[in-house]
Amino acid sequence: MGTIVQCSDMIVEKARSFHAEKCDPQCKNGGVCQEGKCRCGSNYYGDYCEHKGGSSGAFSLLIFIFVIALVAAAVGLLYVRYNMQKEQAAAAEEAEGGKREHTDRAFLKKRGFQTMDESH
Repeated sequence: MGTIVQCSDMIVEKARSFHAEKCDPQCKNGGVCQEGKCRCGSNYYGDYCEHKGGSSGAFSLLIFIFVIALVAAAVGLLYVRYNMQKEQAAAAEEAEGGKREHTDRAFLKKRGFQTMDESH
């Protein structure tokens, strides 16, 4: 029969059997009454479209917080990994230094030299 146009969100629907519906109280902010309930545009919510700022803002904030948490976790893991590698390198260097010192003493002893430990 006719066409229903909602200007605030540009929703266009063909009406098959148009009959005026009534929501009590009336829908606000461009909301459309369907089956006794208000159908709100994307920028409004509530029983009568009385609240501005749909859930998309809250969802965006949630995604932002999640991304920040992931970045912080990645940086933390990299820091822990760096410290572990640093500790392993220090332990390996210390172990290598001890082996080298022991080998040097044995070499000198074979050649007939006294080490500082033995001179006392």
